[in-house]
Amino acid sequence: MAAVCVGFVGCASVGGSNAGQRPPSSIGFEAAKQAWEKGAAADSADQGICWSRAESDLAQDTDSGESSGAGFRSAEHELQQLAALPDADQTLAESAGFKHDTRALDTFFATNGLYR
Repeated sequence: MAAVCVGFVGCASVGGSNAGQRPPSSIGFEAAKQAWEKGAAADSADQGICWSRAESDLAQDTDSGESSGAGFRSAEHELQQLAALPDADQTLAESAGFKHDTRALDTFFATNGLYR
């Protein structure tokens, strides 16, 4: 069954430490990658919705056994952390967390430099 963000059509999807791990293609992964890419172009207020969508799509693969294990779980955790960040006025620690998580997720999704 397809899962769709309510309230932000731009990150709707169909369907499911990461350094150097390129997961196999799957419905959940491809949908999560689309949400990740759309989040980069979204307003900061809408990015969290896309990151939550991507996390949910990856969780479908983890739950169904289609994922490659630890890389998916790490990416899910990083997406959860990003979605929990405030839209503005981040502390230095939050900003550092954002940079760390976006770099790791860019590696995971093979979208290097997308969130610079």
